[in-house]
Amino acid sequence: MQANLARAGLATLLGCTLAALTLTGTASAGTGSRAASAGMAGAVGTVGTGTVGTGTGTGTGTTGATGATGTTGATGAVTATTTTRPRLAGSAHAPTAYVIAGGGNDVYPIDTANDKVGKPINVGPHPFQLVVGRFGRFVYVSTSDGVTVIRTATNTVAKVIRIHGGVGEMALGPEGKTLYASAGQIVPIYTSTNTAGRPFDSGADVIALTPNGKILFTYDFDASTVSAIDLATHKAGKPIDIGTDPTGIAFSPNSATAYVASFSAVGLGGGQVVPITIATGKAGSAIPAGMDPQSITISPNGKSLYVPDVTAATGDVIPISTATLTAGPTIPAGDNPESVWIAPGGKTGYVANTLDDTVATINLATNTAGPRIGVGLGPEMVAFSPKGKTGYVINGGISGVGPGYRVTPINTTKNTAEKSIRVALDPSYIIVAP
Repeated sequence: MQANLARAGLATLLGCTLAALTLTGTASAGTGSRAASAGMAGAVGTVGTGTVGTGTGTGTGTTGATGATGTTGATGAVTATTTTRPRLAGSAHAPTAYVIAGGGNDVYPIDTANDKVGKPINVGPHPFQLVVGRFGRFVYVSTSDGVTVIRTATNTVAKVIRIHGGVGEMALGPEGKTLYASAGQIVPIYTSTNTAGRPFDSGADVIALTPNGKILFTYDFDASTVSAIDLATHKAGKPIDIGTDPTGIAFSPNSATAYVASFSAVGLGGGQVVPITIATGKAGSAIPAGMDPQSITISPNGKSLYVPDVTAATGDVIPISTATLTAGPTIPAGDNPESVWIAPGGKTGYVANTLDDTVATINLATNTAGPRIGVGLGPEMVAFSPKGKTGYVINGGISGVGPGYRVTPINTTKNTAEKSIRVALDPSYIIVAP
């Protein structure tokens, strides 16, 4: 998550004791099916006399079965209550957004069909990060007690996996079978049983997994190196020099290269991006990237990197070509851009400008600025519905101005804000589960 937000949240967590799978569903003959990244089961078609689903057989079959001489009826329709937004095809319910808010122990579920906030879920002290698990059946919450597992069907706590010292960052493997939690060490959690495995190596402020799930990168905020852990052996290679104070890491889609945003010297010594060849663990020549890089994001096709840069005069996003390793013309963003969040489909980037209450848009095909969307006080993070038609912005508030309480939906087709949703004090993290 954003460097500034992560630093503050992590410090709070450790003082007390610290992209998600995109999930879609499919419907088959009136019932849902689960694909490798599938959603929840679809609604069951109605079965009646001489019918299959809602199609009527012409024979005289027994109740609930197809008529003996009749033709098979049409597939039963999935019926949804009229709502603010359409439900997903093949899903028995609309996606649910989960928000850490309230300044205590709670995660708040939001039904995205009608924007109704459900009963808060007590997940334990100092929740920090949320991860959607395999098939969307569970949401994992890092806390100062360990990892709390939320069952999404009931929005209740299914289990607390206690880990000494608490957990900050988490990273989910590409198949969703293993969740890696950063505590005093790296703790693997097996999602089929929601049990912890044997810890290995040492924990870190930030952990990030390559797309192929083979290498886990770790670093601390004030470090001058990053480490790469081979998950087949649980052994780390030689630390890799990246300058100082890393603020983010991104990977090429083929897992060949890591890109680390950092500084060339202590303090505002000039921003840079350091490419790392993952197979050899060798860092390449640093690419200049403004004065104060906040994070780094890579486009889904792997052709461009996006680095938000904060200066005294303005806030911009610096695009970098991964083919030439050179920066292009800066893209105007707004006051204090934190991160670039890319909607499913990979056409538009959304930039949370925390100090001017807007989200900027970027046309990723042309690397040019689109309209800015007014979203309310202190936007910090954007999460998207599975099909990317709606983005959900947390309004975290601004120090010295006022606290945040809300989540603001964005219609990504029109790039306009919808009516905000009052949740609770100081929302800090959001994800959307199918």
